[in-house]
Amino acid sequence: MENRAFYITCGERLCLDHGIYTEHAHHVTIKRCVIRNLNPRWEGKAYGGGHGIALRLGSHHNRVVACKSYGVLEHFVVGEDGYENEFVDGEAYNIGVVGFSHTDGLVARFGAHDNRFIRCKSIGCTHGISVWTMEPNPNVQWITENVRRRNLFRNCLIATEGTKEWHTAIVLDRACENRFENCTIVVNGIKGICAMGPET
Repeated sequence: MENRAFYITCGERLCLDHGIYTEHAHHVTIKRCVIRNLNPRWEGKAYGGGHGIALRLGSHHNRVVACKSYGVLEHFVVGEDGYENEFVDGEAYNIGVVGFSHTDGLVARFGAHDNRFIRCKSIGCTHGISVWTMEPNPNVQWITENVRRRNLFRNCLIATEGTKEWHTAIVLDRACENRFENCTIVVNGIKGICAMGPET
């Protein structure tokens, strides 16, 4: 998939929850695509926010290259045992977005492992990088590893903003063996790195 634009809102309600979404996909390349939420406001609604590009349910050996995502709840996501995926030169923007409890730029969750985020940017999100799970995990039936291990973040730029105590540039929750190399973190009014959980 190459050179596509996806718009995931319609009026005040989302018409789609994901711009691009995979399950059990492998050896797929997504290149120079743009995902944009045209009405990035949640304001307490039970359903809202949306996701940019999500590789889930064991998706592996996929590449997301030079894509951009604007105004969603989670931008570039790998989850539910997704592994050996690579995000390169991705750009996540949430500048001026209001109403979300939090917004996440680069996300590895629910057992995602051995994924790479290279030269990616997260600008204006309240969580620039999130490596986490829930306890109890609502997706446990799909997860075999259930620990976010060995994900690599290299040469990434994280510029965050937020006012709540849980807003953090990098969130590590029940995560281990992840690596951060040559990343630049710019924090505006929130924490730099927050590590939680017994395995972090």
